[in-house]
Amino acid sequence: MKGIIIPNLVEHIGHNAFRKCKSLIEIIIPENVKTIEELAFFECELLEKVVVLSRDLTDIGRDVFTRTHKDLTIYCYSDAEVLIEYAQAHGIQVEFLD
Repeated sequence: MKGIIIPNLVEHIGHNAFRKCKSLIEIIIPENVKTIEELAFFECELLEKVVVLSRDLTDIGRDVFTRTHKDLTIYCYSDAEVLIEYAQAHGIQVEFLD
């Protein structure tokens, strides 16, 4: 599994949802997602690209992107404040979609 596009109906990514998914390289998180629980992508060692289309993400849990690829980049809109703050606090590179 190299890439995943989460369906638009999803509003919540649960605790440990993709934990230790060793072959995941890229994921697209749809606009309806409002929360990502802790450890959702923990130890996805090859994960290097996360595209977040949600502007309404209100909560990101602990260690969501811990032990991912050293060059992980999150692509999001410039008004995704919660996500941007999370990325900056954890040394994750951010690129804007707009």
